[in-house]
Amino acid sequence: MLLLIATLREGGRAGLLGWAAATGITALATGIALLWGAAPAPGTWVALVGLGAVTVQALAIPVGLGALVSEGLRRIAVQGALLGLCSVGRGGRAWIPGALALGGAAGLLTLCVTVWAGPAAERAVVTAVEEGVERSALRVGQPLVAEGWVVGLEPDGGVFLGGEGVVGAARSAAVVRGAEGVALVLGPGCAEGPEGTVCWERWEHPLAPRGRRRELRERGLLELAQVAARTEAAGGDAAYEWAVLYKRLLHPLSVALLPLALVPGALSPRSWARLGLVGLGWLVAVRLGDHLALSWGAWTAWAGTWWIAGWAAVGWARWRGR
Repeated sequence: MLLLIATLREGGRAGLLGWAAATGITALATGIALLWGAAPAPGTWVALVGLGAVTVQALAIPVGLGALVSEGLRRIAVQGALLGLCSVGRGGRAWIPGALALGGAAGLLTLCVTVWAGPAAERAVVTAVEEGVERSALRVGQPLVAEGWVVGLEPDGGVFLGGEGVVGAARSAAVVRGAEGVALVLGPGCAEGPEGTVCWERWEHPLAPRGRRRELRERGLLELAQVAARTEAAGGDAAYEWAVLYKRLLHPLSVALLPLALVPGALSPRSWARLGLVGLGWLVAVRLGDHLALSWGAWTAWAGTWWIAGWAAVGWARWRGR
């Protein structure tokens, strides 16, 4: 317990800075990516960045935890605590209870994010974006620009459109929000382009489509299981859906094991380099598991956990100061 308190005291500032930096940078990047090509009101932008800060906690928590453990243990080692423990026959094993307690607390917090807070924030982000797009409804003198297309209302109620060498007109137009996202819906009309004239009774163009990955990120565990079951019942492959569900549970387990994996490296030379290698390898393993889920199956969701567990096993086996 005393070693845990000392680690928190020595590394708390580094952990807080690491968590704040990861939260701020990734939340801002998420907000920019979501709002690319839109023109939200200032209040909507602030709300989206705030919601983005919640969605990235599954990444920010382990970043802050890694910085706390590495810097805290490095400072303790510089002060000679490790030599003192080795002299009484305890060595690095004395940090195992504290590492498990710290990892368990961070893992539970991450579990709350991946199972509840993260999906809820994702749904709120999508709703805010779609409402912002929906509020950009067509008005006379205020054309709608989307993906190279320009659509506007004429004073007499007609609709003109153009883009990519195409010019046309329609009787009506509306921006609507449905289950698949926000879309521009045109009534009966015709357009003339390089390939001739095309007419339609109804033409729908997505403005803010959700996509499969984003839709799954919005769903809770029970909803994910139901989607996977429906996909399999229809004869489809639900490997990706199951991989997303398993990762919601396995990611907190990886966070819980992270302090244990970092102890040998943090009490050795080049502790920050080892932390970077662990973190980079973890991200690569998780992303690789995502991409391989469709071809290799849902078990690839274990990739990140295997990386952390393997690093911990190898680190403790090779560490002479244990």
